[in-house]
Amino acid sequence: MLSNTFKRIWVILNTDINELPREIFGSKEVPVIDIPPNEPKTNNPEPDLRALDIIRERRLILDWRDETMMRIEQEGRDAINLFEKHIKNRTDAVPFYKAFPPLCVRANTVLKPGFDRIVRLAIRSVVTQSWDSLKNTCNSNKYQTIADKCKFPIDIFPQSHLPSLSKLWFTPANHAKIRNAMPELITGKDGIVAMFQKQIVNISNLIIREIGQ
Repeated sequence: MLSNTFKRIWVILNTDINELPREIFGSKEVPVIDIPPNEPKTNNPEPDLRALDIIRERRLILDWRDETMMRIEQEGRDAINLFEKHIKNRTDAVPFYKAFPPLCVRANTVLKPGFDRIVRLAIRSVVTQSWDSLKNTCNSNKYQTIADKCKFPIDIFPQSHLPSLSKLWFTPANHAKIRNAMPELITGKDGIVAMFQKQIVNISNLIIREIGQ
């Protein structure tokens, strides 16, 4: 068997390469590749500039909404610290004879003016400044018209009269209870921060709906 193999090799080596069977080297045919004809160039459609403006304005409103809500949250947290100092100063100043009923006063009555000045007006100022900034950036009367329609910002918190403090006497003995109620009144679920943030969300949703109409 081995000798037969050597014989076949010897025959191949002594044969003209052109006479060898094609199967030894495989097919010499070159595959044909279909090349599609050049397609005529089509003009790219013009971009919809109005659609791009709508996207840009909506993005602007969403950025304004998020930034304003963060500023309100931060102002609320700062207000807690400031108002706690105010409470401490006021309770320390309570005369001895007003530390007991019937001469002592309810905490909400005593703290209402300070709450308006230190907390409510400070947060309201942030909202108003942010709104004015948006109007200047957009340079459009459309947003002012929407704001007038919504009476924005709606300041309804003063009518609540700090209800969670209405059952507490404003005395040094109640200082800790009064102080502990502040975070809920300011940054809690139904606090003043949440009230203004809801308005920001509502006004931004309204403007976004108005854009493009």
